[in-house]
Amino acid sequence: MNGVIKKLVKDKRFGFIKGEDGKEYFFHQSVLKNVRYEELEEGR
Repeated sequence: MNGVIKKLVKDKRFGFIKGEDGKEYFFHQSVLKNVRYEELEEGR
């Protein structure tokens, strides 16, 4: 999925992404592939 990270809760290792379709999606670090959670930033 592509989108913009709207919110990260770093101590709980989850966040919310605004997808290209305009909807907001919850994600947990366990579903990330080819990306390190520690490298994520809000607004990107």
